[in-house]
Amino acid sequence: MAKEVKRGNHRHLTTFSRSSWSVIKEELYEKTNKKYNHAQLRNKYNQLRIHYIWFTKILSKPGFTWEPVLGNAVATDDVWESYLKVNFTFWLRLVKDIVTESDQFRLLS
Repeated sequence: MAKEVKRGNHRHLTTFSRSSWSVIKEELYEKTNKKYNHAQLRNKYNQLRIHYIWFTKILSKPGFTWEPVLGNAVATDDVWESYLKVNFTFWLRLVKDIVTESDQFRLLS
């Protein structure tokens, strides 16, 4: 996807052209040996875009900083608590994603 953006094949308000999705599918297949259809890739892209928006919103809030060594956003427990009180839907989504990912790791082990 990054290559297609650099090539200028990313649409500002949508995602990629059909030809770009074809290139992305082919390159992903070469790297993973798994075939994904257009809808699967588009849905994953949209989920990544939502996570990016949430992430940048968090970092713009007072008390949150980026920890380059750990590769994540950090804040004191008080800052997290006050943020999650106001943004409860974010917390629900975060917990869902963590459970989903931990279940995936458990299944892979």
